[in-house]
Amino acid sequence: MNEHNTLTIENCIEWLDDRIDRWSQYVDKQCSVRIFQAIRSRLEENQIMRKLLWANHGCPQSAMYGDDGEMQCNACGFDFKRGGMKAFAEKRALENLKRYQEYLRKGDAGE
Repeated sequence: MNEHNTLTIENCIEWLDDRIDRWSQYVDKQCSVRIFQAIRSRLEENQIMRKLLWANHGCPQSAMYGDDGEMQCNACGFDFKRGGMKAFAEKRALENLKRYQEYLRKGDAGE
């Protein structure tokens, strides 16, 4: 956990690195190393995808906060470092539906 008492990918990677030697005492060392490497690789890939999504999610660059390793957006209010990606996808889908409804409403009014 970090100072905000939230779980981040960095925390998970640190936790894995801490425990690989401990696990190796109880299970086959090569097996535990492969398991930990696979988990770590997935966490690192997740981190890369979060950074790409944060940088390209469609809000103005001026609204994005990235100091101190943060990945937040003041325009849409999403925290890309800690927030659930499912929640982000649902929020964006709802916003797109609202925009489409507005588009249809304007079209029906002859505008």
